[in-house]
Amino acid sequence: MAAVLLLTLRGTPFLYYGDELGMENIHVPPEATRDPWERVEPGRGRDGARTPMPWDDSEFAGFSRQQPWLPIGAEHRKANVTSLREDEKSLLHVYRKLISLRKSRSALILGSLELLRSDQPGLLAFRRWLGE
Repeated sequence: MAAVLLLTLRGTPFLYYGDELGMENIHVPPEATRDPWERVEPGRGRDGARTPMPWDDSEFAGFSRQQPWLPIGAEHRKANVTSLREDEKSLLHVYRKLISLRKSRSALILGSLELLRSDQPGLLAFRRWLGE
């Protein structure tokens, strides 16, 4: 849902590395820490969000032929670019379709926004348009 809002509301969408795969921060044990900030304030470092992109389900996730500088998340065996590219219902395909929709509809980039009233609780409805 966040991706739908991000790519249909006005403004410059910013995707973080791995969002399109559903990557989550990975626990980096203290001995594997690379971020100096983690050493200053344990638990506040950025290494968990800087782990290698999982391209496939191989030992080092297709990122490298040897152990990378940060650990690879265990979920890379299922959530990687190769496997998600094959799954038409994957989050990767949702992002691709949304980006394609945004590129094909000028109203989603430059258009006006109107919030619509709804009697349904929890429903956010809006209309985007450009010109007529």
